[in-house]
Amino acid sequence: MKSTLQFACAAFLVFSGCAREVRVPEPPPLDFVFEAEPATIAPGESTTLHWNIPGADKVLIESAGLSDRRDLRPLGTFAGAGKVEVSPTADTTYVITCQGGKTVTCASTSVRVRVLK
Repeated sequence: MKSTLQFACAAFLVFSGCAREVRVPEPPPLDFVFEAEPATIAPGESTTLHWNIPGADKVLIESAGLSDRRDLRPLGTFAGAGKVEVSPTADTTYVITCQGGKTVTCASTSVRVRVLK
């Protein structure tokens, strides 16, 4: 009975000209930064990872080199904004995951540092 009533009400609104289009706004883009500067280095050089994740209590940064066989190695847990210097010896991908916070959707992203040979 209830579903028949709902259908009848919906049909009445559509056929009586009372239907209206409702626009749902797109969510704003995530406003975070995670980058390596420089992104390409020579063997023995260092690069600096920079990040800013507004609303995150802390972030976990992990690395995976070509020889790690898909295993992530923890670099450390840091504040929601900061930087750390790293010296990879081979091409390495760094993954950042935000933790905690009530005003941010936690997600992961990665930065690849390429070591020239």
